[in-house]
Amino acid sequence: MLFRSNNHLFNTVLMHLSTILVGGSPWALRLPTVVAGVLIVPLSYAAMRLCRGSGVGLLTAALVSSSFPLIEYATNARGYSLGTVFLLLTIVLAKIGEKLPVALILAGFAAAFALYSVPTMLYGVAGVFLWVAFSTRAVRLLAPLVLSAVMLAVLLYAPVLATVGVSKITGNPWVAPLPFRQLWAETP
Repeated sequence: MLFRSNNHLFNTVLMHLSTILVGGSPWALRLPTVVAGVLIVPLSYAAMRLCRGSGVGLLTAALVSSSFPLIEYATNARGYSLGTVFLLLTIVLAKIGEKLPVALILAGFAAAFALYSVPTMLYGVAGVFLWVAFSTRAVRLLAPLVLSAVMLAVLLYAPVLATVGVSKITGNPWVAPLPFRQLWAETP
């Protein structure tokens, strides 16, 4: 397996398994992300139903199912759809964890797989952690979520870090941060 900058590692692993199982055709390479893209719809429904009710869940599923960017992500053989699936699963499990604390460990595992799918899912995972912290106001609920996510993420990334280093995960020669003034000017 070749690890490059901006490589979505979990997607690479799943693409490898897909080609072993069904061959090396383009549809086989895209199969993991297409399946993930389909799963985004029911997981969006479940997340919003748990947080805001069935009406909001249905509306969310309808909007998600017709979202062009999400459809494109699901067909371009990258890890964004996988990251989204695991982030939504983190939200669902964290919400269940309010009543069944063991689900928070599973939510942490889902968060780790979101990070392993796309490193920039760190922003979404941090958002879920903050949501749990502010909505529950209980460290006893946040601790298993954060600890299980960090432990599994470190374990998943350990082989890559040991062989090629952190720069292959975080470095991307095609993307550079903008100075704040330029970012602010280009935001609208």
